[in-house]
Amino acid sequence: MPQEQLPLLIFAQTARFIAQSAAQLGYQTWVADCFADTDTQRVSDRLVHLPSLDQLTTDSLLSSLHSLSQQQPCWLIFGAGIERFYPVLKQLPPHIQPLGNNFQTFELLRSADQFFPLLDELGIAYPETHFISPADKNKIWLNKNLKSCGGSHIKYANHHPDNQVIFQEYIEGTSASVSFIADGYAASILGFNKQIHDKQSFVLQQLINQIDLTPSSIQKVATALQRLITATGFKGFGSLDFLVDDADNIYILELNPRISASAELYSNSGDILHSHIQASMGILPDELGYTYKHSTNTRALSYLFADKHYRARENTNWPSQAHDIPSSSQMIYPGQPICTLIIDAKSEQACQNIRHQLETEIVKNCLYSA
Repeated sequence: MPQEQLPLLIFAQTARFIAQSAAQLGYQTWVADCFADTDTQRVSDRLVHLPSLDQLTTDSLLSSLHSLSQQQPCWLIFGAGIERFYPVLKQLPPHIQPLGNNFQTFELLRSADQFFPLLDELGIAYPETHFISPADKNKIWLNKNLKSCGGSHIKYANHHPDNQVIFQEYIEGTSASVSFIADGYAASILGFNKQIHDKQSFVLQQLINQIDLTPSSIQKVATALQRLITATGFKGFGSLDFLVDDADNIYILELNPRISASAELYSNSGDILHSHIQASMGILPDELGYTYKHSTNTRALSYLFADKHYRARENTNWPSQAHDIPSSSQMIYPGQPICTLIIDAKSEQACQNIRHQLETEIVKNCLYSA
């Protein structure tokens, strides 16, 4: 089988976007994810439904990847969830070739005792951070775990963390990210995104591909990103999370070394996945990013969470903006995501208006209380 035609083995908490992109590009698509929603089922040639990330182990993930690959040569592409299981990258058999960042890069970016000293070394600002309970009780502190994703790892500090958790100062400001693709040496920026989190749980609720940043803020983030790419040899798609306070100070929060949800804000017919694969091999398209950075339309990605127990109705037409649609056999528990909404409109407010309409329509027509 020619190298460029190797099947794609995909692991992510929810792999739907990557799987759809792979199918659009004509790849055989073998998927291991935690939801196995109807969208993913339609585009997967092979599919393993994993338990939740909290119940998944590195050994069971490795076993699932073995089972999916059936000893056939393939490329491994990973999304959200790999943060917790990146040691698997050192245990892969020769026929599974990971594309993107290697174990060493993950260690640098997802081990607190390496990441924050690296930021210090590179002269990059970040919120005050401690490995033990800080003495200053006049500040608000958060507990964070760099080996989790999606904001689920952030909580107000209880001062009794486990050994994976850090204390970080809470800073009032605007949460944002920059989406990019890098080849290990340089990054091509796709765009800057606004992040909307739940104010109490910090779980990510929305991503919007338009945000009002000053030229100074953009330059600070771009400089920090380039320093991190050079220092870590980062390859493929990534997103750098940061905070902007009222004084226009920039604080770097974390660098996600895998395909993230923000990729869908900039994708069209698998082009992001294609560029990710190329960049992982050291090829960075010169024109990448130009098309997106000058877009006037707003795209919002929103998660619709359940407020009670639901099941999806059978034989129901979901709105075209709805993705990650659950099967009718799946119980949706309170607090779990029901689906993802991807909305294109002329402004953020227009996106929000459409989102509210869609949420009402979905709860009324597509779900029933269970």
